[in-house]
Amino acid sequence: MRSVTGSAILLLALLVAGPALAAGGAHVVDDAAVETPGTCHLENWVTLSSGDSGLVNSAPACTRKAWPNLELGGFVTHGWTKGADDSLIGLSPKLVLRSEDRGIGIGIATSVGYGIDRARFETASVIVPVTIPAGEKLRFNLNAGWLWTRANHRHDGFMGAQAEIALRKNLNLMVETFTRDEGKVGGQTGLRWTVAGGAIDLDLIGGRFVDGATRSAITFGVTIRR
Repeated sequence: MRSVTGSAILLLALLVAGPALAAGGAHVVDDAAVETPGTCHLENWVTLSSGDSGLVNSAPACTRKAWPNLELGGFVTHGWTKGADDSLIGLSPKLVLRSEDRGIGIGIATSVGYGIDRARFETASVIVPVTIPAGEKLRFNLNAGWLWTRANHRHDGFMGAQAEIALRKNLNLMVETFTRDEGKVGGQTGLRWTVAGGAIDLDLIGGRFVDGATRSAITFGVTIRR
């Protein structure tokens, strides 16, 4: 039987390897938008957690002009902790069902992760993100959905909420909280600095119980788009 620490690695990988744009990156709560049509991005981040555990993730994604509401993405992630480590590759497509330009944005974000070491599918998720604009400098993102990890045959409901605040034109503050059926309620606070005319995002995020079990974590992220 897989250890509890191994389960935590897979759950953390599942939570942070999904599709992303404005509210995404290493943030757990997603928004309802996709990448700008005709643009691709590569998100990279490292999460270092208490207890000598952590995760490295790389997630490419593109949105074609021919399919402006569909983002096609994937991820490669490696997590480690005491006595266990896991590497996953996966797909994470995302579809906009209703643009936030119409008042409230609604999407559907899915992911499936394949364990490289064990040669089997290890994780899956279906999340519905809702984005509520509240003026030029503030919007709220709400998530609800289902998570699965093969470890311990876990099926979890998931809920999350995030406030995204524009402090300056190129500097955003994101505060989020999230929970699942098992484990402690988690949360993260992060700053995102956008440079090079929007081509690069730099993230610094601090969190607690991001995987429901690990007390604290800090994340450094870089997103490049073109």
